[in-house]
Amino acid sequence: MKRSLMIGLAGVATIVGTAAMADLVPAPPPPLAARHAFAQDDCKSALPLARQARDASPALTGNDLMWTNDIIVACEARAGDEDRMYQDALKATASDPSSPYVWRMRLFHEMDKARFDKMLVTIETMARSRQAALNALPIRLAFELHQRLDRAGDSADDFRLLKVLGTIYTPNEPFADVEGLRLLYARKLYARSEKAAATDLVNAIHGFSGLEALSVDPDLRALRVSNLDLSAAAEREYADDQALLARNPESLDGVIHVADDLRRLGRYQDALALLESVRAKVGKPGFSDGLEQQTWWWDSLAETYLLLGDYPHMVENYRAAIALGENGGANISQLLNLAVEQIRFGHYQEALDTLANAKSGPDSISPYGEMVLHYAHGCAATLAGGLNDAAADLDYVAAHEKDGSLSAAGLFLCAGDIDRGAAILVHALHDADHRAGALEMLATYRPDATNVPPDPAAKRIPELLARPDIRAAVAKAGGVPNFPFRRDEL
Repeated sequence: MKRSLMIGLAGVATIVGTAAMADLVPAPPPPLAARHAFAQDDCKSALPLARQARDASPALTGNDLMWTNDIIVACEARAGDEDRMYQDALKATASDPSSPYVWRMRLFHEMDKARFDKMLVTIETMARSRQAALNALPIRLAFELHQRLDRAGDSADDFRLLKVLGTIYTPNEPFADVEGLRLLYARKLYARSEKAAATDLVNAIHGFSGLEALSVDPDLRALRVSNLDLSAAAEREYADDQALLARNPESLDGVIHVADDLRRLGRYQDALALLESVRAKVGKPGFSDGLEQQTWWWDSLAETYLLLGDYPHMVENYRAAIALGENGGANISQLLNLAVEQIRFGHYQEALDTLANAKSGPDSISPYGEMVLHYAHGCAATLAGGLNDAAADLDYVAAHEKDGSLSAAGLFLCAGDIDRGAAILVHALHDADHRAGALEMLATYRPDATNVPPDPAAKRIPELLARPDIRAAVAKAGGVPNFPFRRDEL
């Protein structure tokens, strides 16, 4: 999915009015004039003023130079002048001081243009000398950087990236979970036979998501000194997140995290009450991260109603999330979530109607998302009208199995081809990069409530586990875990 260069621009607005001007003002127009124009959303005036000020003699220094560079880069990004924006971002990051904003814009451009060699230089430079800029990167961007390199097959470059993200990067977002990045780096170290370093990382993991990931990774789990007590970890994470939210009451992300914790503990009504308690503030001033997190607040409400078996309210809240869009475009994430759950509840034509609004292609959806899209369309089409309506979807997932083996297996299971679904899962269980997902799919869970049906693939799990080929592959992969949670609580 194409990353807009405008991500993060809101942060530059804080530059306006942050320092007083000196008593003597040089000509041409000083930074203050450019800042006033920028504050009025007038880049047409602000950009030439800022360029003149930057290039004037005597040269700008200190915060005046930093603010001026921010305005130049921001206005060029708004104008879509990407190449010039990038060149000016390079100049800005070569100066001291330089803001996290210009570093982020430099990185966005390199990622967007797949200039991975330059992207790594930027990341490593931030790690050495601009850690404040590194830590200002959003956690979702950090994972996206890894995914871009991973999809490109750049194993050595991905190792360089994860070395920074897994050891140095400490995001400013209070609820950001870096343990996933550390485990990705630990897996890379293990593959390179650097087991001592991998062991140190594995034994520093304490969060629920990290411990759950270890439970389906037999190689890294073997490096763990202490046992994996997921029930205790779930209780501990809830207490920790509650305390963190009390210190950061302006964080909508924090509210969502605590609601996630409550659902994991089976406290669905408490999760619902917490989410509803902030409804009046969602979409309005009041949360520091309200704009970027409000979609996920609706998503969290939908997931809570799912676990309560309340289909109408689940659909209503997913549709509210979809209506907000995503990164300036269509909201593919929640659209796919809705379609998958409509299939689960037996509303196959409604799922097809939902998917009719999904755009396909590399500029609209990631390779993984494309696989989920074909799973959902193929499964809904099969159950609504028959296999002939799903032929194109079955062909697609068969040809792109590496982009989403679980989606591929799920579609064949939904279509009644258990042999093909089993073959994909056996292949995944033998592949270190896909084993964890396969084990999660085959794991045992606490039963759902009677008003929450299993998805079509989950219905076939007992049949899969009775097969000799699946049993042998599971045994070689370390066995399936038994989670003391419902499947959708993880």
